[in-house]
Amino acid sequence: MPQVADQVATEITARFSRDLDRLADDMVNAVNSIDRQVWDYGDVEIIQETISTAQKDADRRTNAGLDSAAWQGYQVGKVERYEQSGEGFRWKLDAGADHCDDCLFRAAYGKLTIEDILTWCGIPANARTACNGGCRCDLVPA
Repeated sequence: MPQVADQVATEITARFSRDLDRLADDMVNAVNSIDRQVWDYGDVEIIQETISTAQKDADRRTNAGLDSAAWQGYQVGKVERYEQSGEGFRWKLDAGADHCDDCLFRAAYGKLTIEDILTWCGIPANARTACNGGCRCDLVPA
């Protein structure tokens, strides 16, 4: 079981690193997008609004990443429990969500093993699906 937790932790860390790099680039681009004349005339209100909008977007994206990481941690705990019981896993679609083709395939696949999770399937919200960290699917006993 530590294999799944270690793998997910590595994937989360790598994704957060990439996301933070993109957030920093987006913040720089937002500041650079402020028209040179705005800087010259010192229109503080426009400058503050542009930076505030970029900050709100960065906060929203960071919170979405944290929600995804929390969901993944919850799924890792379920993997450990199901693995110990020998039940195996099934990918369950969230009834209230729109689903990507990857999740539809996993749900139709049937019983998943620990090897499936480690090699190709992953766990919900771990970025091995097109819906990426926005995945709301769940692992349930097979």
